[in-house]
Amino acid sequence: MDDAGYDRELECREEIAELSLESVARRRVGEDLESSPVSGDVRGVEHDLGATKEVALEAADGPLDVVQGLVVWNEDPAEYEHRVPIVDAREAVVARFVEEEMVHRPIVGAHKVPAQSDNGGAAWMPPPSARVYAPLEMDIDAPAVAQRIQEFIRRQMVAFRRDGAVVGISGGIDSSVVATLLTRALGPGRVLALVLPERDSSPGSKADALREIERLGLAHREMDLTPVLEALGVYGLLHLDALVARRVKEGAVRWRHRSQTDAAGETPFRSGILGTRGLGKGQRTVDKGLAYARVKPRARMLALYYVAEQENRLVAGTTNRSEAMTGFVAKWGDSAADIEPILPLYKTQVRQLAAYLEVPDEIVRKAPSPDVLPGIVDEMALGIDYETLDRILEGLARGWDAAQVAAQCAAPEAQVRDVEELARRSRHLRELPPWPELGADGLT
Repeated sequence: MDDAGYDRELECREEIAELSLESVARRRVGEDLESSPVSGDVRGVEHDLGATKEVALEAADGPLDVVQGLVVWNEDPAEYEHRVPIVDAREAVVARFVEEEMVHRPIVGAHKVPAQSDNGGAAWMPPPSARVYAPLEMDIDAPAVAQRIQEFIRRQMVAFRRDGAVVGISGGIDSSVVATLLTRALGPGRVLALVLPERDSSPGSKADALREIERLGLAHREMDLTPVLEALGVYGLLHLDALVARRVKEGAVRWRHRSQTDAAGETPFRSGILGTRGLGKGQRTVDKGLAYARVKPRARMLALYYVAEQENRLVAGTTNRSEAMTGFVAKWGDSAADIEPILPLYKTQVRQLAAYLEVPDEIVRKAPSPDVLPGIVDEMALGIDYETLDRILEGLARGWDAAQVAAQCAAPEAQVRDVEELARRSRHLRELPPWPELGADGLT
């Protein structure tokens, strides 16, 4: 640590030391202390400010450390890398925990993804009692993030023993960002772009995809998925072919979407994350719509892996954290990939990264869409805009309750609970399928 860093560490320690007794919570081995570290309520402790200062410094010297405005679990840096930002030390709560009281929990469910890091190890978060509320800050250091993702891509190429990468380019922001990162990491000669249109695809999407491919200097192939989907009978599910003009199709799909949303009290996407049993007389209509939409990302996955395995390429996914945490992916479709370079980033952070990577403004600004049903865009299906969604997801990831998230995001508490429910319902999309617990003999 350089002199400036050391001075800053001492300054932070002194700030913590000046906390009042009411804002310091401590827990020691062998002491019978009742404390609530989150609220800072400490009972059964009688010390003057000087003693409090000593306790605070001891806490800073123990498993919890304060460095550059971060509360860092420092007892075993190889295992614990929990960092909770604090903005004002006077409002922070410092607590000392013994190892036996640590709650080891993978980042799953309504918390963070991915559940595993790129080195195969589990990702961890601090116990709820160690968390400190801080204002939501969604900005990223785009150059540093881009560099780290590029290094990740290169490491995975070695780990998977692949000769190149393949990515499906849709003309949207996520695939454009991933394609750009792949190109910067590997060079254009080792990246293959696939354009995978089908009958319902927006003509504008294909045009945008081809412009991105030209911008990056990538080799590409176009594979029309219409014959495959036709052979499965997909287009007969909704009978959109009877409507010739695309504008008319879009209007019809949006009308049906509104009708189903009004009838069910939630969007068809939300209704179908788990299952539609009990939905009522509109259940089969929703089922058909879900099948119609979800089979298309699965067909794209089929094409990507078909090409990748012929040429020893790595399949790069384009799912972001907002999509993953709300289940806005098709199981074994766009959620299937060898690597997911932008999975740790919310949609709004992907936009920041896109600006740094000089992805064209028309792609950054256009409404995100899965491009599986004419007229349907992400925020219509989700029922919430990405700016609000991302802030709510980040608040929930920090372990805040719905009221605290609502206050920080200036959002109705009911909306926060809706997002919590999305994360709960979609948990199965972020995990392996369940299996029975069986021992070596098949029973124990």
